[in-house]
Amino acid sequence: MQAPSKSSVDSRASTVQQSKRESTRDFFSKIAKGFVVMLFGAVALAGCGDGGSGSGGGANPSSVTLSSVEVSPANSTMAVGSSAQLTATAIYSDNSRVDVSSQATWSSSDQTKATVSGTGNVTGVAAGASSISATFDGVSGSANVNVTAVTLSSIAVTTTTPTIAMGTTANFVATGTYSDGSTQTITNSVAWASANMGTATIVSGGVATPVAPGTTDITASMDGVTSGAVTLTVNAAALTSIAITPASATIIQGLTQAYVATGTYADGSTQTITSSVTWASDNAAASIDAAGVATGASAGAANITASMNGVTSPASALTVNAATLVSIAVTPTGVTLSQSGTSQQQMVATGTYDNGSTANISTSVVWSSSDVSILTVSNGTGFEGLAIADPVNVGSANVIATGAGGVTSPPVAVTVAP
Repeated sequence: MQAPSKSSVDSRASTVQQSKRESTRDFFSKIAKGFVVMLFGAVALAGCGDGGSGSGGGANPSSVTLSSVEVSPANSTMAVGSSAQLTATAIYSDNSRVDVSSQATWSSSDQTKATVSGTGNVTGVAAGASSISATFDGVSGSANVNVTAVTLSSIAVTTTTPTIAMGTTANFVATGTYSDGSTQTITNSVAWASANMGTATIVSGGVATPVAPGTTDITASMDGVTSGAVTLTVNAAALTSIAITPASATIIQGLTQAYVATGTYADGSTQTITSSVTWASDNAAASIDAAGVATGASAGAANITASMNGVTSPASALTVNAATLVSIAVTPTGVTLSQSGTSQQQMVATGTYDNGSTANISTSVVWSSSDVSILTVSNGTGFEGLAIADPVNVGSANVIATGAGGVTSPPVAVTVAP
């Protein structure tokens, strides 16, 4: 057998070396491709972890967030030069509502038509329309205001107490009639005047205070229009007694009771002096404001009295009974959870009491499910009312909330789908 030539051997060696080099490149290429695949998978898993509904991440599903800001009334019409109060209400994810008029930031889309104060009081500047916005905690709401170019035609002044005694006050009301026939209360916008300041003075808001016995004419003016005069008589008779009504009352905790004080004078005349007396309650079970409106704070009894010029009324007994839970409503309804998608739902329990008030009682009720193999409802702190779908079983289960006194909500069906 003939031995291979040197050129043949060299060719074979070159072929072997080329094959080794190609194998080495393939080996490292596969390692690099594997590393890229692994890195891509890790990034994908990290993304799923951040956005998933598992217990490892994400916000507390039971946290309450600001949903919207409502400005009311949503649409209003006002005359040039007149004012109107708007209200901003914050609405949260648990359906609770809070008046934030004094905390919101107010703005007008067209200040040449209407301006707005820091508390939501709108003033008409010129005929036209403007959108009034209120922003609270980064959320905004708006209302439309239409300012009409009508002019003030006349002013009418009225009072329910044309005769008063020394030490009391009289409230006057101004009503404006405009060129289009519309009317508006303008008590706080007019300039008030008393013809005889030695008998009575009158200040912004239409409150007249007697100075000495006698009579005076009260008028109101605005935009060059002056009302007809209303005569106010100041009586010199001394206050002899005060009677308050009702003589006794019973209310439920959280509700109010309005009282009226009537003064009797030395000449036999009487006068309603509800806003002039000093009101008092002898027990924290009830409080009473300057207008004679008592509010039940807690179960108990209180004596309500009225005093003025050294004269005090007989006491009116006010009994306050505790409010009782009468019903519970669970929301939302018609919920469907998915094992492959949204698998949790925050339920809310709203209690209604015998005084007509309502409250979110989600954290104070006992939550239950009619079939825990399909759906569980949490009673854990911070997660009360959180409905969680079973990861294996599908079907429907009822969510129920039980409150004080054994009051139970109607069942709300929740469906669990694959």
